[in-house]
Amino acid sequence: MSDVRQVRPLDSDSDEGPQTPKKKVKYDHKFQLKLLSDPKFSPWMIQSKTNPNKAFCTACDSELSGSITLLERHSLTENEKHKKNMIASNQRKKVTIFFQPSVSASFEKKQVVASELKMCAFIAEHNLPVSVMDHLPGFIVNVCQDSKIASAVKCGGTKASAILGNVMGDAFLSDLVVRLKDTKFSLIIDESTDLSTQKHLVLIARFYDLEVQKTCDHFLSLLQVTDCTAQGIFSSIVQFFSQAFNSYEKCYRLCQR
Repeated sequence: MSDVRQVRPLDSDSDEGPQTPKKKVKYDHKFQLKLLSDPKFSPWMIQSKTNPNKAFCTACDSELSGSITLLERHSLTENEKHKKNMIASNQRKKVTIFFQPSVSASFEKKQVVASELKMCAFIAEHNLPVSVMDHLPGFIVNVCQDSKIASAVKCGGTKASAILGNVMGDAFLSDLVVRLKDTKFSLIIDESTDLSTQKHLVLIARFYDLEVQKTCDHFLSLLQVTDCTAQGIFSSIVQFFSQAFNSYEKCYRLCQR
C-alpha cells in the first residue's frame, strides 16, 4: 500500500508567525446638550465656550471630555477637589442672594412705574396742565394711605413733562405711524397764534379707526417752522413725512382749520 501524505500548501496569509497588534481607535465623545437638564450635571456643568464638543465644570474651572462616563466619574463624591469646589461655589451663591432684588420688590417697582405712566396719560387725555402732577401723587397717598405703591410714586411736573415728551409721546407716535402706513388719511394743519418769535405748526391725522369703528382725529406732531410761507410750510410737512413715514402716499387730502 502506498504511503499517501497530504501536503498542505504554503499560504502567505496563514496564522503562523508574529502579527502586529491592531491599534485601538480613540473615540472623541462629543458634548450632548441634553446633559444640561440632567440634575446630576446641571448644578456645575455648562458647554465649553472654547470647544463646543467639550463640557466645562464651573466649580473646578476646568474643561472636561463630553463622555458621560468621565463626567459621572468627575462628579463623584470621592473626587475631593470637585467636592470642595462645589461647597465653595454654593457658599458664594448664598452670599450673592443678599444683593439680588426679590421678586416682590421687582414687581412693586414695575407697578410704581405703571402708576406714573397712567397718571401722565390721564392728564394728557383730559388736557390738564402738567403742574397738576405736583399735587396729584400726594393727594392719592392721602386717600390710599395703606398703599405701598401709591407711597412710592414720585412724579412731579418736571418728571411728568419728560415722560410725556420723551417716553409716551414717542411710543404713541410710533404706534400711530404703523397704523397710518396701512390706511388712507387726511392731514389737518393748524398754525399757532403764539406772538413769540417761534412759530409752530400742528399736524392732525383724520382716518377711520378700526379699533373704535369710527372716524377719529389723532394728534400727529407739532413742528417748529421758521419759514411761514406756503412753500416753507409745505417743505416742513414733507420733511416730517420723509423722516417718519419715508413717503406720504397714504395722505390723500390736506385740510386747514
